[in-house]
Amino acid sequence: MAVTGAIGAKLVGRVAPATLTWVGLFMNLGAIVALVVVAVTGAPAFWLTVPLLFAVASLGLIVGNTTALALEAVPGRGGSASAWLGCLQFVLAGVVSALVGLGGEHTAIPLAVTMLGASIVALLAFTVARRAREASLAPSP
Repeated sequence: MAVTGAIGAKLVGRVAPATLTWVGLFMNLGAIVALVVVAVTGAPAFWLTVPLLFAVASLGLIVGNTTALALEAVPGRGGSASAWLGCLQFVLAGVVSALVGLGGEHTAIPLAVTMLGASIVALLAFTVARRAREASLAPSP
């Protein structure tokens, strides 16, 4: 995550934050699909580390850029927006931790399925938010 965050920080002057976010979201989704495959096939637990590494690394491109884009959308209210983002992260973490534990400690399938759902929701939410933002910036006919 630190490495991809540093790469993203170097690129953000030349590449739009939204583009870096798309790359991170698709990297995340691909890694999590691989995680689901590894979990469902019952491969040894060691093999879960490879897709998990890429799923977590992708967050270096996602977290900072999406936070910057969200704060940019509410000029003059950065403190309140940042507080809401932090609050939502903790609430969602509490809900998701309960979901991941549903299958017990002997299977990674609940983890993989929960991560897949979260990745799909993140991709869809970012798509909707970007389209809404572009529509609001488009000139009126």
